[in-house]
Amino acid sequence: MFDRFPTRNRKCAHRISLGRRDSRKGGALIEFVFILPIMFLVILGSVDICNNIFVKQFMTEVSYQGVMKGVDAGMTESDLVSSINAHLAARNIGNATISIEGLDGSAFDDVLRGEMFEVLISLAGADRQDSPVIVQSIDLEARSVGVRQ
Repeated sequence: MFDRFPTRNRKCAHRISLGRRDSRKGGALIEFVFILPIMFLVILGSVDICNNIFVKQFMTEVSYQGVMKGVDAGMTESDLVSSINAHLAARNIGNATISIEGLDGSAFDDVLRGEMFEVLISLAGADRQDSPVIVQSIDLEARSVGVRQ
């Protein structure tokens, strides 16, 4: 009975609401364009951080395996380094620095039975080959200590 818009103004009211809807769509598009690069950075950054955690855990496991092989009396430093490099190469990790020495700083081959030695694997962020790296300043390091048998 009572119409909010008279018949002659209905078309005008419809046009006003369409104009508002179009401007909202444009605003959403602009917001999406601004948010999209930030979303990509967050997603790729989280993938890179997870990859760093995985590589660090793997390097720790390899250093532990190096200690377990190094406790044998017949193991030499060159054999141990080649074994560690083989494990790292299996995961496509190259350019790692491997240091095996006694806790007093002596060479591994000079470590006597009952003395402690350390296996240290370090990988500079710039030398990473396993994936595209977003954060290149992260240096990874894994160390394990054992007693020569």
